[in-house]
Amino acid sequence: MIQFGFPRMFQQLWELLYTLLTYQTDPGFNEDLLEVLFEDDGSHYETQRISGMVTKIHENQSLAIINHDIYMDLSIPVPGGKKLRLNDFVVAMVKRRSEDDAWRVERVEILERTNAWQSKKDTENFEESHDTQSQQNPDHTDPSIEHCQSKTVVGQVTGVSTKLIINNGEFELSQGSANGINYVVGDWLTMKILFDPEEPEKKAICTAAEPLRKWKFEGRISVFQEDKGIIDNDIFFSLTVCMNGYNPHLKDLVHVTAIESNAGGEDFMWRAISVIPASNSARAKKNVDLSSTRTNLKEALEVSVEKEKNFGIVQIGSENQILIEVTNMDLMEHTLLNAKFLNMRSNFEISNQIFPVIIPINGKIYVEIFFKATTMGRVDDVIEFDFGKFVVERSLSAEVRGIESLAGESSAVPFLTRFKQRQQISRRQVMEDESHRDSNWVMKGVRPFKPPPFTTLRLAQYPVPRSLWQTIQQKMNLIESNPSLGDMLQPKNYCIKFQTLLHLEEIETTIRLRNYDIDRASLKPMGPYLALEVAGLAEKRPSLIAGDGVILSNPWGRGGLTYEGFVHTTFKSEALIQFHPDFHQKYNGEDYAVRFLFNRTTMRRYHTAVETSAKHPGYKILFPSDPEIRPPQVNFNCLSQKKTSVADRLFQMKSEENRIEWINHRLNCEQRRAVLRILEGVHRPIPYIIYGPPGTGKTVTVVEAILQVFLLCPRSRILVATPSNSSADLVAHRLHESGRVGVGEMVRLNAFSRNTDMMPDSIQAYSMTCEDLQKAIRHRILVTTCTSSGKIYTMCLQVGHFTHLFIDEAGQATEPESLVSVGLIRCDSNPGQIVLAGDPKQLGPVLMSHYASTYGLSISLLERLSNNPLYSRNKAFAESGYYNPNLLTKLVRNYRSHPSLLTLPSFMFYEDELVSCASVETAEKMAHFSWLPKPGIPLLFHGIRGENYQETDSPSWCNPAEVYHVIRYLQLLLNAKVDPVNVGVITPYRKQVEKIRNFIKSNDLFPFKVGSVEEFQGQERDVIIVSTVRSHEYFVEQDVIQHLGFLRSPKRFNVTVTRAKSLLIVIGNPHLLIHDEYWGPFLKHCAQLGAYTGCDLPDL
Repeated sequence: MIQFGFPRMFQQLWELLYTLLTYQTDPGFNEDLLEVLFEDDGSHYETQRISGMVTKIHENQSLAIINHDIYMDLSIPVPGGKKLRLNDFVVAMVKRRSEDDAWRVERVEILERTNAWQSKKDTENFEESHDTQSQQNPDHTDPSIEHCQSKTVVGQVTGVSTKLIINNGEFELSQGSANGINYVVGDWLTMKILFDPEEPEKKAICTAAEPLRKWKFEGRISVFQEDKGIIDNDIFFSLTVCMNGYNPHLKDLVHVTAIESNAGGEDFMWRAISVIPASNSARAKKNVDLSSTRTNLKEALEVSVEKEKNFGIVQIGSENQILIEVTNMDLMEHTLLNAKFLNMRSNFEISNQIFPVIIPINGKIYVEIFFKATTMGRVDDVIEFDFGKFVVERSLSAEVRGIESLAGESSAVPFLTRFKQRQQISRRQVMEDESHRDSNWVMKGVRPFKPPPFTTLRLAQYPVPRSLWQTIQQKMNLIESNPSLGDMLQPKNYCIKFQTLLHLEEIETTIRLRNYDIDRASLKPMGPYLALEVAGLAEKRPSLIAGDGVILSNPWGRGGLTYEGFVHTTFKSEALIQFHPDFHQKYNGEDYAVRFLFNRTTMRRYHTAVETSAKHPGYKILFPSDPEIRPPQVNFNCLSQKKTSVADRLFQMKSEENRIEWINHRLNCEQRRAVLRILEGVHRPIPYIIYGPPGTGKTVTVVEAILQVFLLCPRSRILVATPSNSSADLVAHRLHESGRVGVGEMVRLNAFSRNTDMMPDSIQAYSMTCEDLQKAIRHRILVTTCTSSGKIYTMCLQVGHFTHLFIDEAGQATEPESLVSVGLIRCDSNPGQIVLAGDPKQLGPVLMSHYASTYGLSISLLERLSNNPLYSRNKAFAESGYYNPNLLTKLVRNYRSHPSLLTLPSFMFYEDELVSCASVETAEKMAHFSWLPKPGIPLLFHGIRGENYQETDSPSWCNPAEVYHVIRYLQLLLNAKVDPVNVGVITPYRKQVEKIRNFIKSNDLFPFKVGSVEEFQGQERDVIIVSTVRSHEYFVEQDVIQHLGFLRSPKRFNVTVTRAKSLLIVIGNPHLLIHDEYWGPFLKHCAQLGAYTGCDLPDL
């Protein structure tokens, strides 16, 4: 029997393979197969909504193929009489009889191409669009048009007549160029304009426009009154957009096309431009899905709920209450789990009731309903009483009328007033500034930038409590007066603990800044400014930036008139300051006492973020547990449907990674896995972590993820935040280099105080300051620093304005700093997504106060979440690198360093998982210098038993012997023709940095980069030379307290030894370093490799 069956089985296998091969090479069908595929026999069908691209058209067979494997009969009509073309993007309703059957298209609609999908050819082809526009807008004809340049801008419709008026007359567009959309006031557009750079005063010509964001989805009518309504509690619509005479009803399931708009008021982000009722079958299927685990009833045998309640006629602005009686009619007790309204922004509220509540046998309870009449006309809603296994519904209604004594529109209330989700922060009394206490009066100067006119919310002051000042100044016990500092961080103490930590940091920053006060100084006029010479300004001692305050007072005693000026710009040794014009006019070179003021704006933003997070339902982000599984944001099956034949299921021709078009084709499997999981976002709003050890391509992964969200989620708006301007510039530059985003789609938002001339040329065109904030926040991608994103709070945006947040280098930001950006992401219903990228094993935020650092401010949000059990290593996820792939991806392929430089940090910090993938050319570049202890091993530890010295007025140290050897190795590298740009010198003490720089200058060497380990975080060099400085154990404890030096600092050690690509040279005292938990193993590693030279070794 086996012999008989084997040839038959072989033949079947051959037929299967033949079918597969022919299917791949020619996805067409013969006529008989087409007839079978498209016949309709009345069977039950499985339906699905997909989106994708037309990948092939067979005109002779009247057949189109979507996503390579979904077949469509070309006889199916396309809305608008359009004809399908190759590469068209479409949305289609598809169906099949069973899993073994192929999908076939039942309805299809061609998507209008938006900026996210346009090719570069389309984007750059302005001539054709201008010709069309000139025909439609003869008023715009300009004989000098060939001299114009083009760009893309964002604008809002502010008026509608025969033309669209955009940005209050800045641009005009004919209705004929509106892509068939009837735009209204409040709609947001992205426009192509032509402008003459030689005549900037000439009005620009708008050649084309399309919606800034467009969204197609299925939703339910949640409110409908007269001729307006709301879908899914968020999307405004009017009766005029309902198609085919559709008359909306509450809870109707509808197909919606919406665009970004404020036409419904500032509380609405979207306006529907098309509302189509779903088919009966689709509606029934949706209802089944919603009620699969319980039954919705008008009546229930177990309980009795009072009939529908009508509040009757209610006067506008008044309030009313009614009671609904609920009686248990069953022979067992029932629990009312919850009661809620279908309209999330309902004018009805449940008051004075705590759920769940147990109703005993024959018992009854009363649910009090509160109604506030804020909306004119009839108001309807449905309340659901949830008993677990069943839900009872009751209708509520009220008729709201205006006050008769008020005439016309004066009694009207704006349509659909609802509770705003934006954070309202009360103003606090400003505490008298310490620097002004002894002055009779302060004459304020001129700030370097004007306050924006659009600010609708101002930050509270959050003054430092005097009691905390006294505790620090008198060196009292902090824990006794602030017990939250000693407690574990948890929701109930979250706000008070972080605000105390921020106050401690502000106290230390203020004290240090006041150390640079000048007893007597004169200023010199310099144009509209007065220049103040400040020693140490180049070394940021003090660190002054535009906007900081400077107080001039009587140098001979207290009292008298005091002048407050503001820094406008700084040079190496001078600060240019503007005071009140009267002071500039009368100043004649007199001496004044100078005090420097700490600019509290940043701290106030941090306090606001902490306070907002404490009130906002954000604890699922800050203290995540039991993550909820949500539908994926991107359905990969829709992007590239799996073939439904047996052969495809057997051989799985398409892997998951090949379901999307990668922008960067060199991503490794871990990087691609991270991007795919971010696109799905099944646990949002719980943050997703990209764990990026040194040199593993973390920022490359972040950029790819941003681009994929931008392209595959058309309704997304992405906020990209980083702790520093340099890292924000890097992300913006790489997004620009991708060629997938352009001006009008991305903006690089800068603080007022930043000198934008220091930005890379490639992103200058994307730059905006906070003066342009109203326009900046409408771009699809906004790149800024965490601190600068706090300016967005003043706009009072609706929660959910940004759908995605990416924080790169998140490990370098304090938790309050990260929260400034996190607070802009929605985390309740329909939550946004947060992605944190960084390495918790490297250096965290830089702080001034050792108290703040000791009690928790030095731990970033990334690091704290990494210690949460959800993000911990788990053997259950062995196939995904031992981490839950829906929450964290660890990158393990290092493209930076030689294997001998990577072995020890990989073992000590990264579970020995890092894999060296650096190119041979990079890794071996410096490995064969003749002066290396062991040629072929680009690692050298030079032991020196030198002396370290400390200046009397500074905690900083220097070691002259190590300075000498640093200079010696720099000369050897120059002799070997190594480019100085590729060499860095790291040392932990400022005085050692100063000594090395002076020796480099005095020996006429090239200006090598010399700095602290903090200055090198995130950087790399071919060669790194390290001077550890310390030679004695004395004062090591004090170094640890003041966060100085390398000893007992695992993060500083990790960053230090992972900056080198091709050669690492360490100079230090082995007899001291051998006792350190991290430097000791490093010393042994060098000795074992034969990479040690210098003084005698201690016992290893």
